[in-house]
Amino acid sequence: MQQPRTRKARALKMERLVHFPSANDHWSSCNQTCDPNSLWTVDGWVTTNETVWDCTEIRLPCSPNGASCALSQCCADPDAKCYKKNDYWFACNLTCDPNSMWTEDGWVRTDEAVWDCGEHIIDESEASQNLWDWLLNLLRR
Repeated sequence: MQQPRTRKARALKMERLVHFPSANDHWSSCNQTCDPNSLWTVDGWVTTNETVWDCTEIRLPCSPNGASCALSQCCADPDAKCYKKNDYWFACNLTCDPNSMWTEDGWVRTDEAVWDCGEHIIDESEASQNLWDWLLNLLRR
């Protein structure tokens, strides 16, 4: 199956997986679906007559070229892809050459591979867990 490359396609695909509904200006929660009248109680979810959630999906903006796309998982430039450098860095670029390295003078060729060049696409079934694992690893550094 071909994976979506544009932010719009990615957002539509991910919409089936995780919503970030907002209960108010100070609270949001990751849920697979959103019912504006659902309220969490000690007995679980109950339906109320009041609107509890506005169900607006919150998303990070897509990343510009050269910036990390590990969390946004999309690139602002529709021709760019989110390429993997290593387990800790992914960046939006138009192309990827494993033996290219960015320096203050621009891209230079190296004798050894610097980039993995795999396209950063998270499997829907593991997306939430991968995101939290990635964030925890980042915070532990």
